[in-house]
Amino acid sequence: SEGVLNNYLSNLLSLPTRLTTSLSRSVHCKTMGNPLCVEEFLQSLLNRHADDYLLRYDMGHRRWIWDCTAISMLPIGNSVAKLLASKLSKIEEEYLDCMILLSCIGTRVNQIIVDMIDGLNGITGLVSSIDVLVEEGLLEREGSFIKF
Repeated sequence: SEGVLNNYLSNLLSLPTRLTTSLSRSVHCKTMGNPLCVEEFLQSLLNRHADDYLLRYDMGHRRWIWDCTAISMLPIGNSVAKLLASKLSKIEEEYLDCMILLSCIGTRVNQIIVDMIDGLNGITGLVSSIDVLVEEGLLEREGSFIKF
């Protein structure tokens, strides 16, 4: 979970969890929280060119710093892509249809829109499908939004 990842990053970087929350969100988004993918992704942040400043130790501040905006723009790694493809190949068609429908609306969909769509023109079980997809880690809830 994102909370476990935040605790891990807090311990790893010797920083309070309140300071590592933004990094843990970015890393979780890119790795789906998979421990092997997290390690690989963190290594990729550290091994980038020094001018990228994605994750580095700042001697002046005597702590680790990162650029969440730049991290969020990085492509997902091959291992995460394989993990995601594996998960998608195993889900039932109704859940895949749900993801296709949501993707037509955007990368973030307000719950109000979902409630309006559910039951229209033969669309049924959208809300329950979203619950399953959130549980599987293929979608996330962010306040009143569902996002990829």
